[in-house]
Amino acid sequence: MATETMQIAPRNERAKFARTLTNDIAAQAAAIIASQPFNVIAVRMMAQFVGAEKIYSGVLSSIGHIYHEEGLLGFFSGLMPRLLGELVALVISSTITYFINSYIISDRELHTYTMATSRFFASAITYPFHVVANCMIVNNTKLLAGSPPHMALYESWTDCWSHLSRTNQLKRGSSMLWRYYTGPQVVIQGRAMPVNTDSFFKQL
Repeated sequence: MATETMQIAPRNERAKFARTLTNDIAAQAAAIIASQPFNVIAVRMMAQFVGAEKIYSGVLSSIGHIYHEEGLLGFFSGLMPRLLGELVALVISSTITYFINSYIISDRELHTYTMATSRFFASAITYPFHVVANCMIVNNTKLLAGSPPHMALYESWTDCWSHLSRTNQLKRGSSMLWRYYTGPQVVIQGRAMPVNTDSFFKQL
């Protein structure tokens, strides 16, 4: 009887974890979808610094501009990679936290550190999704940052992912301390120097 009870307990814990994770995924997905229009506006406001533009000067004017230029779909530019990245990160961090806290670490005081560490690990893995999402938000708009030669024009977020992967750009900006240039280079007197060339970009 005691053995059966011990076997049922882990099963109940796993079922509880699965229910909680399912609820968290649904809540996270709803929050991402609801907040995406504001995320689009925020990213474009920051991106317009590249060309010193003033297209997105406020929330209401930005809403009007996006609707006029792109319709309702414009408010959800870059939604899919952001949604996938956030949900995959949630699943990874929650699963790692559950298994470590349930089967490896018994000290409850350390459980908080486990959660923080697993979230950091998950965010590092899914970072490329955020890069692609932000690229798709500004891509093919009137912003200088989202047009050649600063950015290639993409048909879809998977096309963007493929291009960034080929040019080693999926992890750009991931380091908090060091920033590496991974664009086109030319060797001058034995030193690799960045170069701006149209052949590095593609227009679809």
